[in-house]
Amino acid sequence: MKRRILSFLRLVGYELRKAFGTVWMVVFLAALLLANGWRLYDTYHQKIIQWEEYQDVYAECYSYLSGTITPEKIGSLMLAFGPLQEKGLGNLSEEYDPDAYTYSEMMDYSFFDELFYQGIYYDYFYQNHAVEIVNSARSLSSLYSQSGSSFEAAKNARIAQDFAGRKVPYFGDTRHYEVLLNYDFSAMLVLVLCLFALCGVFVTEKETGMYMLHRTTRLGGPATVGAKFAASALFAVGVSVLFFTQDFLTLHLLGGRWEALSDPAYGIWQLEYTPFRMRLGSMFLWLGAVKTLGVLCCCCFFLLVSCLVRRVLSSFILSMALLFGAVAAQNLGQGGYFGRGCNPMELVIPRELIAQDEFVNFFGYPLRLYAAMLISVCLTAAAVCLVVLYRNRSTRAGLLERRRRRVSV
Repeated sequence: MKRRILSFLRLVGYELRKAFGTVWMVVFLAALLLANGWRLYDTYHQKIIQWEEYQDVYAECYSYLSGTITPEKIGSLMLAFGPLQEKGLGNLSEEYDPDAYTYSEMMDYSFFDELFYQGIYYDYFYQNHAVEIVNSARSLSSLYSQSGSSFEAAKNARIAQDFAGRKVPYFGDTRHYEVLLNYDFSAMLVLVLCLFALCGVFVTEKETGMYMLHRTTRLGGPATVGAKFAASALFAVGVSVLFFTQDFLTLHLLGGRWEALSDPAYGIWQLEYTPFRMRLGSMFLWLGAVKTLGVLCCCCFFLLVSCLVRRVLSSFILSMALLFGAVAAQNLGQGGYFGRGCNPMELVIPRELIAQDEFVNFFGYPLRLYAAMLISVCLTAAAVCLVVLYRNRSTRAGLLERRRRRVSV
């Protein structure tokens, strides 16, 4: 048994080197990593370019206003921002003012409003907003219970439970986290890299005729197919971890501030209604795991196409068309819950799934939408894997039958 396991592991290593360890694949991976790094820098730079020359002023203000929100800090902010707010945008001067924090009254207004006031206002009043949601959800739950709608009653009870006790007591710089939340370029690069690598996993051996020799080897047939699956999964997970870790670390180095990692996930305004109560650091770790799972599910479809066709070029074109179709369907929200549940791009780009506290009716039980999508996409990928295994078994059975007929003749 131990010998068979070691032999299988060597076979997996051989498949890794053969399919993914080529010079061109390494060069392609390095080029995509460089492209991703440049895109990360450019995206974050676009976020802060307006205030780039005022970083010293921002650092001075942030050092005082960051951390626990107190009346003293709010009073200090309003001392600078309040008079500008009272004047109104139409009465603010755009001419150079030597007493301004930045350049002019108009620039000061935008500076404090965008970088401090909006964030502190959101954090400070979020607790009141959460209380309103809880009270409304409890009222609706009671109303639906009286009318006999058990699903709606249970759903609103879950919403009230999700938002109970929420508050954001700290203010921190979350600009790089907002960039990371909306950054999908690295996920697409991972999919393109996996498509190039996996489109020839099965079909290459058909073109070269090597599949005829598998039956003559001691670990041929099922072991070879299993090794191809294992090698493909290791490659997909490896490049996903590499790219998503690059995203997180690069934006942290560019942002230079780590305080908001301990803030709750709903501390970002785009996640005001998220069902998650975890910290930002834990949430981005969870999102990275979900994206990796989505990449694995996409790879199952790439392997299916590679298994069905007879030319590498055909496999590449069909896989690319399938990927573009999945991206378009995900962006357009087509297919309803069933169509979305079969689309692995829902996991590769999960931002919309976690932005709202949504539920689906699972036999009367309110199942969260993101959990339903996780289950349905994984079941779809498992079904695709079974088709690939059956297809390889059927192909080998057909080859053996044809060989028997030739021998009998």
